[in-house]
Amino acid sequence: MGRFSGTVLLSSVLVYCFLASTSATTTAPLLIWTKEPSESKCNEQFTPSTLQTAETVFNHGLMACILGEHIPTKAVLFLQNGLSVDTLRHVFASNMNTDGLQKLQKHFESPSSVVIPAFQMDEIPEKSFSAFKDGNFEFEVVHLPDDLEAAANMIENKLNMENGNVLCLWTAADAAGEVSLKRNRRDVTETKLSTDTTGDYCFKGSCIAICFSDIKFKDQDNDLITMAVNGKAVESCGNNTVTIEQDFQKPANATGSVYSLKLSMTFEMRMWAVSAMEWWVVKSANVTYETDKTHNNSNSVSFIPRSFRSLTAPRHWSFACDQPPMFYSKSGKNKKFASIQLRNLQVQPFDTKEGFSDAVDCSSWVTAPLILSLLITLFLVIMLAYAFNMITSITTMDRFDDPKGKGISVPQDS
Repeated sequence: MGRFSGTVLLSSVLVYCFLASTSATTTAPLLIWTKEPSESKCNEQFTPSTLQTAETVFNHGLMACILGEHIPTKAVLFLQNGLSVDTLRHVFASNMNTDGLQKLQKHFESPSSVVIPAFQMDEIPEKSFSAFKDGNFEFEVVHLPDDLEAAANMIENKLNMENGNVLCLWTAADAAGEVSLKRNRRDVTETKLSTDTTGDYCFKGSCIAICFSDIKFKDQDNDLITMAVNGKAVESCGNNTVTIEQDFQKPANATGSVYSLKLSMTFEMRMWAVSAMEWWVVKSANVTYETDKTHNNSNSVSFIPRSFRSLTAPRHWSFACDQPPMFYSKSGKNKKFASIQLRNLQVQPFDTKEGFSDAVDCSSWVTAPLILSLLITLFLVIMLAYAFNMITSITTMDRFDDPKGKGISVPQDS
C-alpha cells in the first residue's frame, strides 16, 4: 500500500479538517496498516477521489495486492467512538511524548500504511469491511476506549499478542450517527419558509438541497429590488438532471414595478476526463417575472451559461458562497437585460439524502484585500529601500577650512 511520510499524512489531515470546518460530514477517517511493514506498491491500485466508499477503496485490484503479497494471518478492525481528523492531528503531531502514541505514529509512517481522511461507511460499520471477512483469515472487531492514549496502548497490546502478520483497520464506530444538516457553520434543523427579506430560506427535497439569505433582481427598466420567498420550491428529479423552481414576490414595503418572479434552475452531472470525476453543473437558468399585478405583462429571460459557469462542485459535494456569481442575460434588439443574485448561497443537487455534504467554497486564496495588502507592503518596502539607499549615500566633506590658511573658495556661476 502507499508510502506516506509523517509530513504528508499530517498535511492530508489538515486539508480535510479545513474542508470539513465549513460543512457537515457523514464520513470518518480510515487508517490501514500491517503489523509487518512491506515495500508493497498496492497504492497503485488505490483510486483517489473526494469521497471514498468501501467500493472505491477495497476494489479487486487492491484486495488482490493485499492478500497476494503478504497474506495476513488475521484482520483486526479497531472501532473508536468520536474518531475524527482532529483526533488524528494529535497522533501525527511531532511532539508526542507517550510511548503508545509514538509507536502508533511509526505504524502510519511505514510503507504499508494508507490514511483516508474521508471514508463513508454503512450504518453498521462492520458491513463496510465484508471484503476482508471473505478472505482466508480470521476477522476480529475490537472496540477502543474514547481516550486517544488508552486506545493507542490497546492497539499496541493487541498487536503484540498476535502472531504473524496482521492487517489493521482503524475507523470511527459512530460515523453513521454524526449525520446532520449544516450550512456555513450554522445548523439548519428544519426547512424554513420565510417571506421576510432577512434570514435564511432552506429547502431540502429528495434530490436537491439549497439555502440562501435573499435574492436580488434587476432588469433594464427597473431598479435593483430584493425579493421575498413565496411558497415552497418545486423539484423535478431525473436520472441525470435535477430542476428546481421557486416563486418570489415583492415585499409590501418595497418599491419597484416587479411584483413577482419565478426562478428555474436545471442541474446535470458531467464527467470531466481531466479529473476523472463526476461534477454537477448548472445546465440552464431562467427567470419569468411580472411587472403588473394583473399578470398581463410577463417577461421571460434566460441567463447566459458564462454567468453561472463557476457554480459547480464534485459529486457528493455542495457549493457554498457568501457572494455567488451573478446570473445575467444578454441585451439585444428584442431581448431585455436582467440579472439575479442569491446571497449566502449553498446548494447541492443529487445525493442529498443526508443533507449537505462537504462544501466547496467559492472564496479563493487570492482575494482583493490580500492583493491590496501585498501592494501596500511592496510600496513600503520600496520606500524603505530608497530611504536606506539615501542614508548610505551620505558622505563627509573631503576638504575642511584651515583657520591659519586661506579659506576655501567655492566658485559660483553667475
